Amino acid sequence: MDPSNPKTGGVKAKFLGAVPTDSDPFWCEFNPETGAQYPREVTYNFLCDPSVNGVQVVGASQNRTNDCRYTLEFKTSLACGQAKSIH
Repeated sequence: MDPSNPKTGGVKAKFLGAVPTDSDPFWCEFNPETGAQYPREVTYNFLCDPSVNGVQVVGASQNRTNDCRYTLEFKTSLACGQAKSIH
């Protein structure tokens, strides 16, 4: 999440789902350039927290202007980088 600070910067991952079908009652916004619906999108933010053993849920949110974009946030020690060891 912060390339300038890989030790505590965390990790961000984005999942792009399939574009909803015409029969899907939960449609997404339309791309004005293509006329097709945007795909559903989930961004996972894994925040570095050395004190968390495993994964702790911080929260979930839905984009206010695009109903098909979601963000999930977690704290975990697994998203903390380690200093390179030089032999």
